[in-house]
Amino acid sequence: MKIVYVADINIDITSGVLNKMNTQINYWVEMGHEVHVACLAPFRINKTDIKLTPKVAGICIPVSGIIPRFVKGQVYNILNKIVGLREIKQYLETLQPDLIYMREMVGFPGLNKLLSAYTVVLESNTLLKDELKLYSYKARKLYALYQEKLYSTIDGFIGVTNEIRDQFKAYGKPVCTISNGINTDNFAAVRERRSGTGHQERANIILVGSPHQDWHGADKFYLMAEQMPEADFHLVGIEAPGVERANFFVHGYLDKDALMALYHKADIGVGTLALHRKNMEEACPLKVREYAALGLPMIIAYYDADFQGQDFVLQLENKEDCILPRIEDIRTFVQKWKHQKISPDVIAPLVSVTIKERDRLSFMTQVSNK
Repeated sequence: MKIVYVADINIDITSGVLNKMNTQINYWVEMGHEVHVACLAPFRINKTDIKLTPKVAGICIPVSGIIPRFVKGQVYNILNKIVGLREIKQYLETLQPDLIYMREMVGFPGLNKLLSAYTVVLESNTLLKDELKLYSYKARKLYALYQEKLYSTIDGFIGVTNEIRDQFKAYGKPVCTISNGINTDNFAAVRERRSGTGHQERANIILVGSPHQDWHGADKFYLMAEQMPEADFHLVGIEAPGVERANFFVHGYLDKDALMALYHKADIGVGTLALHRKNMEEACPLKVREYAALGLPMIIAYYDADFQGQDFVLQLENKEDCILPRIEDIRTFVQKWKHQKISPDVIAPLVSVTIKERDRLSFMTQVSNK
């Protein structure tokens, strides 16, 4: 198939989403498909520092020169998408793809009309309507005006959890669940170095998140640190001004090498702790799969189908008060697992990107052939 991957992320900034996108594209190309990317970046993009896999056959990155430099944030995001559609339309008309694979985004004027001319599979990673309650009024307004129109043009839906998948059943189109996967071989070197960390006396516990995403639960992570002075806690990717504790370290954004160095000494990985804040029960975060690929035991507070029944995962309740009532269970879990490394032979069958991308291509082919 000739596939165009449409996404509204910045492909000049390393992120878990971009890593997933590159992994998907690499596998699709290896399976004999031709993949192009059309990117509607939410922020001004540096075209000289694109971090897409070199396996892409072509890239379309509309960057409007008519939007003044002082226009930023949500206003720039919306205007750049609307203006950029013309260039993407021309790109698609030239390519005539067999299928468009689109990462879910908030609808906007002209998008559904453009997509209606093609076969489109949409990947959804969240309950978008509920997540937008945590964001700006502009995004919620666009959702109210254009999302139903957008969904009506989609030919097939992929949800990363059953909960997300089920919201699309009402549209009468093919739906399936494919959770996030990861290539565990990419983390082999760091995983092996972790076996020689020296069994430091204090446990090192890490939470990797993103700014402005309250459901990651950085406040709960801090509460955990308050209750466990015998361990060191490392918060990555989220700023926490004014937070001061001898055992709580705020690292902010770390590039790949710096993050891997921190993983090298980590004992426990902590996933999302407050998913209830966007009215969700299920998730399959990429960062948690990264923890797993590195052999880290994990603490999470949501349902993850890939890790159910695994003794190296401590699952807390998905509610506001999930730390204090379970603090002794957390402490016991950390003491039990802090010097242990989960075998890749255990992890690979749970999160194998090969299995998940094979299933994704099968679904895409099914939709394309209808």
